[in-house]
Amino acid sequence: MAKRAVLYARVSGDDRTKEGRNIESQLEMGREYAAEQGYRVVAELPESAAGVSGADWDAPMLNRAIEMARNGEYDVLVVRELDRLARSLAKQLFVEQELTQAGVSIDFVLGNYDDTPEGVLFKNMGGVVAEYERLKKRQRSRRGRFNFVRHGNVLCHGHPPYGYEIAEEEGLRTLVINESEARVIRQIFEWYTHGDDEGEPMTMYAITRMLTRLGYPTAADNGKGRKRARPGEWAPSSVANILRNETYAGVWHYGTAKVTKGKLVGHPGTSLVAVGVREIVTREVWELAVKRSRENTRRARRSRKYQYLLSTRLRCGDCGRGMAGRTHRWKDHTYGYYVCHGKRVIAAVGKECSNRTGYRVDVVDVAVWDWLTERFQDEEALLESLRRQQSERRDLASPNRESLETISGLIAGKVLEREKLLDLYLTSDLPKDLLDERSGRIERTLRELEEEKQRLSALIADLELSEENIATVRELGRYIREGILAAEDDFRKRRRLIEAVRLGGELIQENGQKVLYVHCVIGEDRLLVGSKSQ
Repeated sequence: MAKRAVLYARVSGDDRTKEGRNIESQLEMGREYAAEQGYRVVAELPESAAGVSGADWDAPMLNRAIEMARNGEYDVLVVRELDRLARSLAKQLFVEQELTQAGVSIDFVLGNYDDTPEGVLFKNMGGVVAEYERLKKRQRSRRGRFNFVRHGNVLCHGHPPYGYEIAEEEGLRTLVINESEARVIRQIFEWYTHGDDEGEPMTMYAITRMLTRLGYPTAADNGKGRKRARPGEWAPSSVANILRNETYAGVWHYGTAKVTKGKLVGHPGTSLVAVGVREIVTREVWELAVKRSRENTRRARRSRKYQYLLSTRLRCGDCGRGMAGRTHRWKDHTYGYYVCHGKRVIAAVGKECSNRTGYRVDVVDVAVWDWLTERFQDEEALLESLRRQQSERRDLASPNRESLETISGLIAGKVLEREKLLDLYLTSDLPKDLLDERSGRIERTLRELEEEKQRLSALIADLELSEENIATVRELGRYIREGILAAEDDFRKRRRLIEAVRLGGELIQENGQKVLYVHCVIGEDRLLVGSKSQ
């Protein structure tokens, strides 16, 4: 009987136009190879044309190939060559182990390896070379960019900050002021630091509304950013980014940065290069804006009037974006609302979110709490529901657990290999430089395997329902039955329960009614949380 084959193909960012390396050419080579070997092709699994890194563990089509192998759906995986499968030795070892355990072999169209110690050695050497080439290419590219910037050039990848244009001056690439946009920048800083015509400093949200009302063009309108909103519609995040960007005070930064004790510094192990450019506002004005922003953030944390029980747990039922808590003052009262983050054009789906209303926090939170309270009254039914969910979630996490076992085995093997290498160095004439080279290779592989182990462990913990989770839910359920969690001052305990039962929900309008589709480990339901007129 002919062996069943699956063809796998992947391209790097610079491979798509090269003969024999683009997706279709790889698949064609795989088809020809399968025909020569007498294989029956049952599936073709090309990674997306956008490209998936050879070092990326979460490659969708490769994961599907592994899942199909576990299900016994084919016998041999056909790949053009080793570096199309993986560009790190750790990932290569993992994929091979997973397929071997499932009884699936791997055929490389270019350069097959014998199933002998020598063949394994040459294949692993190929994995090391692929990993080395990947690291060298990344390092060379990164070093070239930083050298370019250190010589005084600005590198914006074709997207200069709002208020500037890219230009060549005295042999250097720099930023020159776009005066029409710079006027908008100066106006934003003026409103934020000194206020409107009445001298009252404006908030970022007030500035956002003012910019939109006056029709000032956004960065996206001028082709400098990703289109996320209607033309002329500003976002608060855009205003915040402008006010915090030191470029406008004459210092442009390149590199991955973070703020530590109020100062902009590079992330550990990275560089942060500063290049002087023309300022749009004075440093005094910029520092005043940054100072006010920090003070407003601290003040907002201290004066927060609303506690949002379902914060980060709700999504929009129309566009899928997260819902955020907002307050609105009406006459002498302040109300809290859950509102959709995606009230602008959703670029990913090409439509506008229609969920343009707010959902009263006091109504939604009370509805959810009443629903939970009712379900926690019957302890026996609660435990039965938890056990059922535990079983279902364990099945969902099973593929990840299998991968975790494979990773753990590979880690143990590499640790043993490291110990044997040290013993060899201590008991023989193994040169120190050879020891350093081999141990460095082992450490790199171990580091990648440990990172993948942590990722899988986090996925499993998020999916599964442990005995500790069940005990926490039962304990908090007892608090509900005894009335301990009914008071408003028990917000932290009630929030703990919300997280323990993995509660989430979608808010949407249906037939003039506001509806919450709630779900958690003890059930799901459709709750009415108001009418459109409310």
